[in-house]
Amino acid sequence: MNSDWAQQKLRVLVKEVVARQLLPFPAIEAAAEWSLRGSVLVGRLRNATNHADWFWLIGGENLSTDIAPGSVASSPRELIRYFALRWQIGAAQLQDQSDILVNSFSSHAKAPELQKMAEGLYRLSETEGIW
Repeated sequence: MNSDWAQQKLRVLVKEVVARQLLPFPAIEAAAEWSLRGSVLVGRLRNATNHADWFWLIGGENLSTDIAPGSVASSPRELIRYFALRWQIGAAQLQDQSDILVNSFSSHAKAPELQKMAEGLYRLSETEGIW
């Protein structure tokens, strides 16, 4: 699992998470937990001073970067399912809202993109033999 792609992608995703200030702690230890080379990375972000405080990380090529508390899943496969559902719900909520701007894009324009990522993650979670 220590592929060059996974390690490089982990560094990029951690920089993004730090820049967006998504974590409630400043000191981060990061580890890649699972990856599908060139596509998806699942990692763990841990508080470097309080190891009990940690988050899951997901990201990849053509995939949004997101985090979730460690308690939402017990494995990378469960995490993939979690984000598939979370993003599907998010896409439905964007579609139902009045047209607002999200990162300079219409919320209605972003909903299909989020839906597509959610569907891809779900298919990935159901693919036997890669887990």
